[in-house]
Amino acid sequence: MTFFLIICTLILGLPFALTLDSEASPGRIAGEAFLLGSGAVAVILMAMSQIGVAWTRPSVIAASLVLFAAGCIPLVRRRESFERTRFIGAEETTAGRVLSVVLLIVLLLTVAGHAIYATRAPIPEWDFWAIWGLKGRVFAANQGIDWVYLEDPLHAFVHPEYPLLVPLNYALHTIVRGDWEDRQIGLLTTAFGVATLLIVRDVLRRELPSTAWTAAATLAVAAIALSPWIGMAEAPLIAFGAGGLLLVRRGLVAGQAQLVTAGAVFLGLAAMTKNEGSTLLLAATIALGVSLGWKDRRTLVRLWPAYALALPWWILSRLHNLSSDLTAGLTLSRLMHGASRAGEVLRDVALHTPNRPLFWGAIVIAFLIAGGKVLRRERFILVACGLQICAYITAYLITPHDVDWQVATSWVRL
Repeated sequence: MTFFLIICTLILGLPFALTLDSEASPGRIAGEAFLLGSGAVAVILMAMSQIGVAWTRPSVIAASLVLFAAGCIPLVRRRESFERTRFIGAEETTAGRVLSVVLLIVLLLTVAGHAIYATRAPIPEWDFWAIWGLKGRVFAANQGIDWVYLEDPLHAFVHPEYPLLVPLNYALHTIVRGDWEDRQIGLLTTAFGVATLLIVRDVLRRELPSTAWTAAATLAVAAIALSPWIGMAEAPLIAFGAGGLLLVRRGLVAGQAQLVTAGAVFLGLAAMTKNEGSTLLLAATIALGVSLGWKDRRTLVRLWPAYALALPWWILSRLHNLSSDLTAGLTLSRLMHGASRAGEVLRDVALHTPNRPLFWGAIVIAFLIAGGKVLRRERFILVACGLQICAYITAYLITPHDVDWQVATSWVRL
């Protein structure tokens, strides 16, 4: 049933992917369609809850069909949208083709292994049980977003201020299935990882010299995209964030402004996934301004879909007084105290190095080899990621919790 619902989610997002991304290959379209379908699910359920329509199987299916039909309208009006530009890469040697096939097989086995790992048993992650899965289960039982539950001070442990894209997708699976299921739902984490890899592979093959290099780089990215934190929001955030940044960057490099708009949609969905997605959206906005010199306002305005998607939750969370523990009671004295422990934070960050050392080592080596010209071309990505890291460090500085605990439980995932 979960696999069937993943396919349905992909189909729901397909017309939007075809409309947004004019240059994508079928693989990238499939990845984008699943991500956009997941976002569409969140928009549908949130809208139904706000207008007082109970989440039932017939009502959700009907609303999904309406949105799917609306998404098809631009394709009917612009039939050329189906005529995709075929990308022709460089000629391959026999050895290169063989190597790329071998690496592809390894990647497929990696994906299969991750799917088995994700569904081998009920999801054991504490954050799934206490935050993402719990809210999805409560909302499904309530047939709508349970604001009373979120506003209850006794439920502060569920982080009620977190955006709801992931819980709403879990709620959809519960509604369609008819009961709560906490094992096969882990397959969603694999699906988000696969969507990331499909997008990354298509972007890489347009810029790397051979399919062997593309396959090797995609396999390296799998170390991050296929998240080990099953049931949590890391995999969706990686998918939306990477998709958004890469599409905006591709639009800048290729001079295709419409890809900036497409990337903005994914950045908006990242903001609907986690608070870190909101900081990523702000970081990407600043990075785009820096890359363009703040002169090309027409390109900057193309980020409007991101803010349009993020704004409803920002408003609703404030209306219902759902504040983050990081900002609750934030005073000048607490800010000063945070600044005074900057050394402690940096020490803890250095001690708790991110996992996948080979992956990050390869990234550092690539930067060293790339040279200044390539680094200047990648200014948008570097500035956005640098600002995002600064946002993480700032969160550690102002946290009301023990710094050692906060860094130890989150820095590896970040």
